[in-house]
Amino acid sequence: MTEKQTVKNGFGVSIVVCCASCMFKEFKSEKERLCTLIRKPTHPSEYCNSWRMDPHLENAGKGDGRIRKKEWLEYVAEHGRTSQSIRDFEQKHGSIFLKGK
Repeated sequence: MTEKQTVKNGFGVSIVVCCASCMFKEFKSEKERLCTLIRKPTHPSEYCNSWRMDPHLENAGKGDGRIRKKEWLEYVAEHGRTSQSIRDFEQKHGSIFLKGK
């Protein structure tokens, strides 16, 4: 078993280098992702030389994050998380986030 590689984002948070943290992933299911560069299935813990940190992880540790609605989390558990599922949910229920302060 290989040791996990990590990198720090701009706020000093360690991010594991893997498909799950890569900007090129596309969710197919909870345990399977598709690499948008090579258009092939990958496992969440795999990574390649093309790995780039997902932009969402760049803000980890910033402290001004938004809270996702419980209904959204339940929707993702049932339907999976894709760009289309976000659009579908937001058309029916509004934002996936709770209203701000």
